[in-house]
Amino acid sequence: MENFTIEEETYSLLTELRGRELVSFALSIQEPVSDYQIELYIFTSLLLVQKFGHPPFAKAAENFSRVWSNKPSNDVHEQSRRAAIHSLAKDRMHELEALWTKLIESRELIMLFYDVYSKEKDLDHLQCAIDATRALLETIPKKYMFWVDIAESFYHLLMEKYIATGEEQDSKRAQKYMDEAVYDMRGHIREDELLFNLAHHTLKGFAERDKPVLLDHAIDLCRDSIRATREDSTQLAHRMSFLGEQLARRSRKTGSEDDLNDAIHVLKENLENDPEPESDHFDFRFILSHCLIQRSQKNGSDLDLEDAIGVMTRLLDLTDNAHSDLPWYIEILAHLLHSRYLKKGDATDLDRSIDLLDRAVNIHPAEAVLRSHLGEWLGKRFTLTGSLPDLDRGISLAKMALESASGNSAYKILLANLLRDRSEATGCDEDLEQAIKLAISCLKSKDNEDEWQSSFHYSSLSVMLHDRYKRIGELGDLNQAIDLAKTATDLQPREGTYLNRLGGFLAERYVRTWETEDVDLATQALETAISLEPRTGSYGAEVQWMNTLSNILLRRYVQIQSKADLDRSMTLAIGTARSSGPDSVHQGAYWHSLGSKILYRARQEGGTIQDVDLATQLLGKALTLIPPGHPRRVDTLLVMAEARIDKYKRTRSEDDIRLMLSDLMECWNCQAAPLHLRMRAVGDAAEARSRENMRESCDLLREAIELIPRLCPRSLPNSDKQSILTSIARLASAAAYYALRSGEKPESALGLLESGRSIITNILMNMRVDTSDLKDKHPDLADRFSSLTDTLDSVANATESYGPMKVLQPEQWESHVKRRREADIEFTKLIDVIRSKPGFESFLLPMTAEDLKAAANPDPIIVINMNVHTSDAFLIESHQIKWLRLPDLTIPETQRRVAELRRSFHSDSYDIRPLLEWLWTVVCSPCLEELGFTGPVSDGNWPRVWWVPTGELCQLPLHAAGIHQRGSTQTVLDRVMSSYAVSVQALRHGRQLRIQPASKERADNQALLVAMRETPEQISLPSAETEVNALSSLCPSLNLAPTTPKRTERTKKIILDHIRQCFLFHFAGHGESDSQDPSKSCLLLEDWQSDRLTVSDVRDLKLQKSPPFLAYLSACSTSSNEKSTLLDEGIHLVSAFQLAGFRHSVGTLWSVADKESADIARILYETLRRDGMTDRAVCQGLHEAVRELRHQQIDGEHYSRDTEWPFKPRAVLNRPKQLWVPYVHFGV
Repeated sequence: MENFTIEEETYSLLTELRGRELVSFALSIQEPVSDYQIELYIFTSLLLVQKFGHPPFAKAAENFSRVWSNKPSNDVHEQSRRAAIHSLAKDRMHELEALWTKLIESRELIMLFYDVYSKEKDLDHLQCAIDATRALLETIPKKYMFWVDIAESFYHLLMEKYIATGEEQDSKRAQKYMDEAVYDMRGHIREDELLFNLAHHTLKGFAERDKPVLLDHAIDLCRDSIRATREDSTQLAHRMSFLGEQLARRSRKTGSEDDLNDAIHVLKENLENDPEPESDHFDFRFILSHCLIQRSQKNGSDLDLEDAIGVMTRLLDLTDNAHSDLPWYIEILAHLLHSRYLKKGDATDLDRSIDLLDRAVNIHPAEAVLRSHLGEWLGKRFTLTGSLPDLDRGISLAKMALESASGNSAYKILLANLLRDRSEATGCDEDLEQAIKLAISCLKSKDNEDEWQSSFHYSSLSVMLHDRYKRIGELGDLNQAIDLAKTATDLQPREGTYLNRLGGFLAERYVRTWETEDVDLATQALETAISLEPRTGSYGAEVQWMNTLSNILLRRYVQIQSKADLDRSMTLAIGTARSSGPDSVHQGAYWHSLGSKILYRARQEGGTIQDVDLATQLLGKALTLIPPGHPRRVDTLLVMAEARIDKYKRTRSEDDIRLMLSDLMECWNCQAAPLHLRMRAVGDAAEARSRENMRESCDLLREAIELIPRLCPRSLPNSDKQSILTSIARLASAAAYYALRSGEKPESALGLLESGRSIITNILMNMRVDTSDLKDKHPDLADRFSSLTDTLDSVANATESYGPMKVLQPEQWESHVKRRREADIEFTKLIDVIRSKPGFESFLLPMTAEDLKAAANPDPIIVINMNVHTSDAFLIESHQIKWLRLPDLTIPETQRRVAELRRSFHSDSYDIRPLLEWLWTVVCSPCLEELGFTGPVSDGNWPRVWWVPTGELCQLPLHAAGIHQRGSTQTVLDRVMSSYAVSVQALRHGRQLRIQPASKERADNQALLVAMRETPEQISLPSAETEVNALSSLCPSLNLAPTTPKRTERTKKIILDHIRQCFLFHFAGHGESDSQDPSKSCLLLEDWQSDRLTVSDVRDLKLQKSPPFLAYLSACSTSSNEKSTLLDEGIHLVSAFQLAGFRHSVGTLWSVADKESADIARILYETLRRDGMTDRAVCQGLHEAVRELRHQQIDGEHYSRDTEWPFKPRAVLNRPKQLWVPYVHFGV
């Protein structure tokens, strides 16, 4: 460029300028005026062409030089110099044009190869594109501007090959070239652009191949690009946004706090320097908000959350309503406000987030994710306010989201949880079942492979099954819930919400089973949740966990009486109630918790009226926070009712009774609450109402009794029925009491009593009813009836056989539940069909007055109904039903007598005669006198009566009542023979069993005789073997074939198999009564320590098709039931054998002596030999045996067959005057 006359200083300065600086200078003089300025501009442009191959400046240099050379000049030398400069500019322009033409042609070929590769994924074409690009690069000077485009393309193609092959060598080639290009472009006019584009291509490789080093390279390239970018460049904001985004991405992947902090720093700096705040450059604001919330979630910073809200609020202000991304910006701000709500608990933030999301849905109504989030938050607001419209809309939105993406497990579990919420609020079983079905399907989805998502699915399903447990009472549901909750905590061990659920569920099982391990594990789970750092829950979560722990500690205190547990429970309850949370249903639960504990402590420690008043105030505050009709009110109302009755006992204010009645009636009328909770209220409500109107009390209890089939469906396992039935203890007795005193006929009152007692027995009897007549006339219906009962029995038995802690896979468990419930529904429909047939109109209907009287033919039945105030006897004869008042028989006095009797089992000084005399005076004498049994029997023709006691009277020996003195005939034994029945219905059922007498021709005339002289870890019974040997010798004369299992055969399984085949079963050994769960009372065989023969095992036998004749249980307490809330269920071994199909059962009310048991058995069987194997002979045999033993006045040692005497080497009974008392007969 020797023809230019540029000053040397200026020349040196220009040649040293970097590309951007030189371009800036050229642009500053692109409108020259003087010749010097024109020459300077041409020189600068050609310098740019020479250094960077800049095509626009080549064209500019040619144009200016041509005009300048054509400008007249008087100086020939000057004119020649200008022409030479123009020639140079023209040559440079032509050179660039030729090169540009070649570039275009080559790029077209490259694009052709790449297009074929893109369509066919043929790597050969991709390699051709790479080779062509490499060749092109070799022909273009690196200084030229468009070399940058070729270099970028070449790197892009190399990266594409690596993405396609995943081969490390391809990655290395791409990396090697990138390093070379970065080195070669230093100082290049387009250095910043190339660096940034290389960063983009590198990031694509990372995204496709998840190779962390590529993300690192992309970030480094982006940093270099930003350093090379002019501060006034419009690209700077975009590049800084990109860098911030990639730093945030690496932080999420590696957990690096430094990267997250760097990302926020870069994006905040970008926000401050954004040259066009009103432009569309919104990405970095969006990304910044994400980074801020991410850091806030990590370190709990409120400032970061507030900054994020501020950033997104400003972004929303800047965004035009027609902007395509507006719904998503709205959603992000809504999420941030929702996050602040979760942290601080301000319901206005939740309201604002819902309003924003509602706006987003209106803009983009078809977007499933917006609908799902809005539905979720409406559900959350429902949990605060109890607003069903919110919940209903949330469910509708979740359904629409799921319809648009049916396989999306996130939408499924959302809908499931919302349906579960509505089910809890309304009591809708269909919603809960649909929720469970959806949740189980989520467990099978691919999304469940993600640990976080999987744990959420497991935990959600656990809550649903727990809800069903609370509603129905099936322990299997609770076991499944606990197992699922454990799985969730195993997957996410630091998730406090999951630990809280697990602890709560374990504590509930503890209340059912009293397994100490459960309550200890529950306490441990909650202690772990509360100790978590940092806190993993949302606002108020820790308070919920403290409340749960408070409740658990109180439950443990009730069982083990540790004062430390009670004190800490109270401290935690006070802390939760004082929490600064908003008024809500949850806050109401905390006030309920504190109020109930203050009331409990006042009762335990003799608190003052002020304590009770405080409890009432706190419970009242809780009720103000829980909406009317919400099922959670019921728990609080029940405790409030207890507080009011406690206060009434102190003040005798009728206002307390009226308020209590109002509370209890609200409970009863809350249709959404679990029925068993409503049933807990109805008895006390009827008692309170009876003070003014017994008719209304009677109607109220009649309504409750009609709901018992819903409370205890056939499909519910028997053990769960037992648990549920504790909520209606004495309900039927109270209904009968009020019915009589409101003017109803005795048969109507008795009908209520029969319908509300012996529920399990009635259900099983109905399923095992004799269908011979139905089989004759409608065989198809009889077959269907049999099939359904088999299904109900088999599935229920299978469920119970899993054991109390056994769990199945959720889908398998639901299959069991579904089969049982469907069979139950179909069974009910089938009964209706059968009743539509002529002659079967009363099939399985409650007994009518005529049915009751028929049951008393030929022997009268005495049903004794106990009440708190006074009692009544129903005297049923074949021609009439009479009502006899028993004013001196009350529950409190009977309870006192029973407690005294039970204490006597461990004392040799107890005299039973006062008890027997009291029974005679207040119960038996009035009943027998009314029936005409006024004196002793002298001709040996004994009349017979059936005793059907209720309540605590079931534990006392009515048959032995009397004044047992020399010469006295004022005894039941001297006037009538006695038999017992659980109910009149049970008596009729037993009589309907068709049995053939024992004979040599009968195939199943087996007499199963089990003598347990020696039982593991029990005292020896010397007379047991003698007793069985004597009976064995009698068997031929009774047409029986004796079977006496060897010691190794006296196991539960073998004995049950024998029982299924026998005609008579005689057991001489130890018996054990379970005071907590009467269905676990048992006969002790060789394997009793590992596998007991329980009431439940016997009850589940179905022997009605070939009913055995007699089960004689010569053991202790085989007719005993000590569970006060289940006394009317008649759950004991003697009744279980009858229910299994035995026509007669003989057992004992309490401990019996070894030798005397053998004597009683001997006399009974001798009577059977004498009089034949008849129904009457069984009763008479026992009657004669007891009378004889009474007269013997036995003295000496008497070995007990009770397991309650383990503390002496040879337990003895020195109470001869009562050894004859406990033997009872249940039969037909």
